[in-house]
Amino acid sequence: MKIAIALSLISLIFLSFQLALADELKLSSYYVNTIVNISNELESSSDVIINLTAFPLNDERQSSAIETFPPGEITENYIKLELERGKNVFFITSNTKSFLYIPKIKRTKLSEAIKVNKNKEFTSPTFYITSNDEFIKNKADQLKSDDAFETLFNIASYVDKIMEYDLNSKELKKASELLKERKGVCSHYTILFLALTRALGFPSRYVSGLAYSTEEKRFIEHAWAEVYLNERWIPFDLTFHQYGWLDAFHIALKKSKEARKEFVQYFYYGKLTPKELEINTRIVNISKEKKKLYFEIEVKPLFNEVSLTSYVPIKVTVKNPNDFYFSLPLHLAVAPGLFGKNERVVLLKPKGKGETFFIVKLSPRDYEKCKRGCKAKIVVKDFFDNSASSSIIFSEDNPTISLEEAKAIVKE
Repeated sequence: MKIAIALSLISLIFLSFQLALADELKLSSYYVNTIVNISNELESSSDVIINLTAFPLNDERQSSAIETFPPGEITENYIKLELERGKNVFFITSNTKSFLYIPKIKRTKLSEAIKVNKNKEFTSPTFYITSNDEFIKNKADQLKSDDAFETLFNIASYVDKIMEYDLNSKELKKASELLKERKGVCSHYTILFLALTRALGFPSRYVSGLAYSTEEKRFIEHAWAEVYLNERWIPFDLTFHQYGWLDAFHIALKKSKEARKEFVQYFYYGKLTPKELEINTRIVNISKEKKKLYFEIEVKPLFNEVSLTSYVPIKVTVKNPNDFYFSLPLHLAVAPGLFGKNERVVLLKPKGKGETFFIVKLSPRDYEKCKRGCKAKIVVKDFFDNSASSSIIFSEDNPTISLEEAKAIVKE
């Protein structure tokens, strides 16, 4: 193969970009440093020109230094490589640093947000992002408020609520179909979100990238959205519940008007047999600075003493001391048992307060030991490790709160 070339003969093309993020864009220097390798093997009967359209980008929250083999042309939108006929391999290696990105989102009226003349090309429908569909437009209209970020939060929450995560759904689908079928993976959540935002006039775009999976213990291909607001692009990752911000374990590879899975283009004559593009990512360093943003959390069970079979509504109130919007994911870190989802996202306006509910219950395996009474601890945490706790007394002699009563209280 023609890859057996001494390293001294390989011309490395280096592209570096120094991030200069203002305080209002990056509240933390917490970062993840990764090495991303993108490669492929192929055999062709002619010379081949390769346009790689997805690779670690340089943007507001990410810096990448890229080397290529063979030497090629690196631009903002593509990397162009040329190979001779026969068996070949190409690869790029990127030393990437991605930051915890928390924009300071200010109060903006919806009418003002959608009047912005910049990035208007990202407001029109595409084959998949069917923002001109009547059902999409009607639903978007139902979700809007006078507040721009509140509207975006409503749309994200709605998509998360109606969609069922389904790993068997792999092919891209139109937003109008997803509104009916209501199942899919990250790309489908993103497509539906983008269609609803564009239906209201927000410029929004599709981001193809990588994100770290705590289940698989590795970086996997992922998709999320960006919406133009407050003179900058604001990230929305619906399956990670990060609305208006993004953690450091995301690597952006491509940003586009349309949802796309094609990362490479080949130009050739005759016959070409490429293998599947490989993307491998490894972590080389994680910032020692602790990720921290302060929020005041209060946990209050609506019933303190209940029977063994009760369902107890837990009210969680959060105060935002910051002068910007934030959507805060909360999860039950400690509980005797749970009904429903283990995570809720609270919209917090600047210097404002938000609330949500969980429903907890006692596990049947604990009925016997709690007959005469036992205290169950409740702990709620957020992404930044802020937490609060409380407790409930379970006993067979206490009054029963049914599931229907609990759901009526929390309005589920």
